[in-house]
Amino acid sequence: MADAPTTLQQLLDHHAVQEVLVRYCNSLTVKDYDGVASCFSKSADFAGMKGRDGIREVFATHFDVPLRGGLPIDVLHRGQYFLSNVQIEVDGDTATAFSFGRSHLLGSRGGELVLLVRSFSYTDDLVREEGEWVIAHRTHRLLSMYDAAPLADADERLALRSVDLNPPS
Repeated sequence: MADAPTTLQQLLDHHAVQEVLVRYCNSLTVKDYDGVASCFSKSADFAGMKGRDGIREVFATHFDVPLRGGLPIDVLHRGQYFLSNVQIEVDGDTATAFSFGRSHLLGSRGGELVLLVRSFSYTDDLVREEGEWVIAHRTHRLLSMYDAAPLADADERLALRSVDLNPPS
């Protein structure tokens, strides 16, 4: 039987890794690019982006600008990002995680609002860097994607307003 301190550390590490994965989704949802970047190691590799600073730079120009391909929309206004079925294996100061995700991406195509619903998986290699768990390498695999039209009577101003994850005080 594992001793209590070892078991407790494994639980704490597992929780900390899961928190990084959730923080990434929440930070991206509220367009907190420093928060997104903080989820990655200084030398991270993700979808052609290199390093924490490179990841911040790319995501800071991710929304409300003409897209250069990759999505079947002209402009991405905002997204909501979700994870589920997270599997985590911790081994000392390294960990691997596999998860499924879904994103709801509100964009426009030809001047009309479009909602893209995407399902994907992430395979992550994480490291403990300066005492914090961060993603060193992430592989994103698109599993499906479809358009969903926003309701005809939806208020566009409401659809494009900022999202605040902070609960009211």
